[in-house]
Amino acid sequence: MPDEVPLDKKVLDLTIEMPLPEGSESDEELLLARDLTSAFIKAIKAFRFYPPDNPTLKGFRDQLLKKFQFFLNKYQSFVLQVGEYDLSFKNRILYENKDVKTSLAFSLYKDGLREIRFMKGLEEWEVQGVIDILKHSETINSLEDDIVTLMWEKDFVHVSYLATDEFLEETPVIIPDNVDQFRKNLVFKPLAHHVEVELAEEGSEEGIDLDEILSKVIEGPLPFVSDRSVYFLSSDEMEGLRKDVESEVDPVFVFNITDTLFEILALEKEPEPFQDAVNILIKVLDAFLTLGEFTKASDLLKRVYIILKTYDLQDWQVEGIQKIGVEAGDEVRIERIGRLLEREEVRLEHVSTYLSLLQKNSIKPLIKLLGELKNSKVRRLFCDALPEIGKNSIELFTPFIEDRRWYLVRNIIYILGRIGKEQALPYVQKAFNHEENRVRWSQGHWITGEGSDG
Repeated sequence: MPDEVPLDKKVLDLTIEMPLPEGSESDEELLLARDLTSAFIKAIKAFRFYPPDNPTLKGFRDQLLKKFQFFLNKYQSFVLQVGEYDLSFKNRILYENKDVKTSLAFSLYKDGLREIRFMKGLEEWEVQGVIDILKHSETINSLEDDIVTLMWEKDFVHVSYLATDEFLEETPVIIPDNVDQFRKNLVFKPLAHHVEVELAEEGSEEGIDLDEILSKVIEGPLPFVSDRSVYFLSSDEMEGLRKDVESEVDPVFVFNITDTLFEILALEKEPEPFQDAVNILIKVLDAFLTLGEFTKASDLLKRVYIILKTYDLQDWQVEGIQKIGVEAGDEVRIERIGRLLEREEVRLEHVSTYLSLLQKNSIKPLIKLLGELKNSKVRRLFCDALPEIGKNSIELFTPFIEDRRWYLVRNIIYILGRIGKEQALPYVQKAFNHEENRVRWSQGHWITGEGSDG
């Protein structure tokens, strides 16, 4: 499991998006509403940024639930009004972001939400449910789903909302809370869609015979379907659409994003977008490893090290970029590499280049995997890469001299011989008394670095 990502307040800084409310700062309800909205936005951002198994997320959710409960116990309800680019409370803007790509308000507004209401008694599962929906608000496929539908499917008890239908000319409609409320507003005798209606003029003394009106069936197609060509794409439009779809599913489309991300690392001076770029690069690295693209993964790490050596970076930038190199060799990713090598479809020379770029945090996971590998060529690959990674860290190898697996001990002696540090000599001497002859034989060749078949 990856190490817990430390909570960096700068990453979730909402200073720009959370304007101070106008008017008296002594309005306690407004100040609490602003604090609650801030916690709400931070929680959604955190669930977007961090992996699902990161324990930090529980802290964000629990803190948000406590703030909701405190507010609702005091004021019974919290109604968040949704504008195109802002979220308001009692017509006072608490959040504003006009960037349509990142604005939570815009994501809610475009899907028809105009209010979200939280009532006293709000439970943990409801808070988590709202977060689960909104953390994906930027990526929801509008042809398949929308936020209003997802909220309705959750069947919340203490969360309701005001929605609008684009076909009702932006007229807000309350989503029914129960079946009785739904039935109350039903119209049981609608005019048929194929009937021509000629209602009497206003003020006419003659009554309207609905039976006669309903019996007048229009012959021929309605005007709005007479030109059926508007429902079909031309051959050129179809070809353009096909190319767009192919470009988005082509792996090259994903790979090329690295150029943009590295430009962000070179130019960005704000912590939040900089950290976003780092996190996305780590995901791209994961994609390379999953697909067995070790050449591209190696190129990514090389570019990381070039930036560290050549760019004038602040401490927080150096720390962020170094995270990529550390994550590249953590236990989870080393295990993923092991599973790939078991397929025997990967070119080992490409894997070797990637391994040689890892940092010393990868040594223990690599040795653990070395003790489990069955392919002698792959073991040799690891034995050749580890001396380069650990040339200044022999203390990370020496504990494995005591390992019960003789073949692993033999390989550790070989690696120490390749490193050639005198400090390793006392540990290697223990091999003189090892019960396995092949270990003692390997110890005899320690100085020359020979004697292991990997």
